[in-house]
Amino acid sequence: MLKNEFFRIDYIRVGERWGPNSMMSIPSVQRRVQDGNRLLGWAVVTCPTCPNHFYWVYIQHGVGGWFAEMNLDEFPNMAGLQRLLQAPESAVAAYLNHVPEEKRVAIK
Repeated sequence: MLKNEFFRIDYIRVGERWGPNSMMSIPSVQRRVQDGNRLLGWAVVTCPTCPNHFYWVYIQHGVGGWFAEMNLDEFPNMAGLQRLLQAPESAVAAYLNHVPEEKRVAIK
């Protein structure tokens, strides 16, 4: 069963980051995520003087992944994503196919 866990962080200062490497060092995450597991979700990036930006994030832990900026009309709901992640892998792949390859930025 999937459990929703949300983390809040303060604004990221210039030259610093917070991302998959830091997230994966959190003990409660380490206990759950194994190499090869697939992680699907979204991220919201905000700053004091700019509009919010929303991104799809797809990671195969220990392998790589991608992120892509989403349009606001694509914003998913958590219940729908949970149902999707319990579906066969072909359903997940079909769902992600609506994110064009040219919009995807590789995560290595």
